[in-house]
Amino acid sequence: MYKFKLSRQGLASYLYFLFSSLWIVLTDILLARGNLELAFNHSLKGLLFAAITSYLLYFWIEKSYGAKLKVQQERDEAIETYTKLLEQHGLPQLLIDPSSGQILQANEAAANYYGWDKEKICSLKISDLNTLPEEQIFVEMALARAQHRNHFKFLHRRADGEIRDVEVYSHPVKLNGRSLLYSIIIDVSEQKLNRFAFERSNQLLKSLVAAIRGMMRSHDKQGIADAVTRALVEEGKYAMAWIGEVPNRSYMPIEMLSKWGDTHNYVENIKITWDSTETGEGPTGKAIKLGKPQTVSDINIDPSYRTWRQEALKSGFRSVASLPLFESGRVAAVLNIYSHQPNAFDGEEIYYLEALAADLSRALVNIESISKYERIDAERLAAISRSQEALLEAVGALSETIEVRDPYTAGHQRRVAWLAVEIGKQLGLNEDRLKSLHIAGILHDIGKISIPAEILSKPGRLSKIEFELIKEHPKVGEEILRKVSFDWPIATIVGQHHERLDGTGYPRGVAGENILEEARILAVADVMEAMISHRPYRPGLSLEEAILELENGIDSKYDGNVVKSCIKIMKEGGYYFLVMAATPIKK
Repeated sequence: MYKFKLSRQGLASYLYFLFSSLWIVLTDILLARGNLELAFNHSLKGLLFAAITSYLLYFWIEKSYGAKLKVQQERDEAIETYTKLLEQHGLPQLLIDPSSGQILQANEAAANYYGWDKEKICSLKISDLNTLPEEQIFVEMALARAQHRNHFKFLHRRADGEIRDVEVYSHPVKLNGRSLLYSIIIDVSEQKLNRFAFERSNQLLKSLVAAIRGMMRSHDKQGIADAVTRALVEEGKYAMAWIGEVPNRSYMPIEMLSKWGDTHNYVENIKITWDSTETGEGPTGKAIKLGKPQTVSDINIDPSYRTWRQEALKSGFRSVASLPLFESGRVAAVLNIYSHQPNAFDGEEIYYLEALAADLSRALVNIESISKYERIDAERLAAISRSQEALLEAVGALSETIEVRDPYTAGHQRRVAWLAVEIGKQLGLNEDRLKSLHIAGILHDIGKISIPAEILSKPGRLSKIEFELIKEHPKVGEEILRKVSFDWPIATIVGQHHERLDGTGYPRGVAGENILEEARILAVADVMEAMISHRPYRPGLSLEEAILELENGIDSKYDGNVVKSCIKIMKEGGYYFLVMAATPIKK
């Protein structure tokens, strides 16, 4: 049997009509004093009024209740959206009450990252994670809540006590009438270590270039030796460097030719030989006897350095490298380099220092036999060549580091460099500018070292915050490369390769002729290579589609002459070359 069921608003209207009708009928009968016809007429009008008002009441309640229900549904949907956003995102995310600092929600990624389960994290306050003083944390949350700042750099503590470098993106959200902070946490500890490694590589590279330039300008043995030791200390940031000449007799002390950075007269206060006694068993003596570089990773514990340990620690030295310098096949001198840090000399560092030692050996040998003018010309040419080779080697190493972190675009930088140089040839650039294009192309994405690897390798569409991080890579690359003394404006070219003629590019919105020609060339080469290359998340465009895309941007985004040159190259075989170069070989 069908059961009639009233809604809440229907029940309220029905009860109103029922009781008001009863009231009207009873009062009309009493007031009519036995005149039933009069009572009937009055009751009829009253009942009609009750029916109309109950009907209006129904719709008023329906509208009010519906609006309230809609608000509640929207609130529930918002909560569900944020809950899904928290749970499904691969990065650690927290929902925080800024008034108390209480963590209200955490996703699985946050639990895994911090080392607590979600229930435990939600019992903590943000001050239990953030190493800042609590009052400073509330200041930072107030800035995020007012949207004066949304990007922060903190040190966060994990369950095991480990302190990690993190970047936090925090934005205010409204849930259930409460103003909360929705925070995404990105661990940048690895990036900071990578940045330190790059800065160290830059320092080393600068010291090599400065040493070569110093040797070019020097006219005698002393000048060459001083140029090298000075460059290693001032540009390479080593604690001290000295060069000692090897005496004919092994028991005789090594004779100092040059030193830089020794504020405690360490070299004068010690005795070093190359015989079999204790004074000949250190890294300098072994380098002479073995003819190979020698290192002491930690002076404080290495038994071979016990003879000089006290003086070395007094001077603040913790590690040392000794590199032999050859003349006619024998070790004629030794380059000794000291650091305030233990384990300062890894394989890469020794590789470059060996190259410098080889150059220094040749310079010291040649200085005695070449005439002044011939020597200057010969050393200048040799040094320029070596400097350029060193730069190109470093460039290749840096490029490969980026490709290891971004496997989806492996080889992209080399292919962009090739296409940029070919465009430059079409436009009539000289060899010097073509070389700058090649280096800039190889390094144009070096700034991606600052971007978390999970974002670089993400197969799907990037979020707004993730894309904002990506857009910072030209600026970061420019900052890194500005520390290296190139003969070309490499840093500026890299910093501008995502700028566009109409000013809509990034990171600075540079427009028109303010964009270097090399950067305009690199921009087109970068876009073309990216469009035709396959990615795991989308196929590459055909040549016709890529050409149409470039042509649509002529004189608005891209330089017209550059686009025409690029299209000519692609039609004449460049497309086939790039596609084949980007296609993995099946084993």
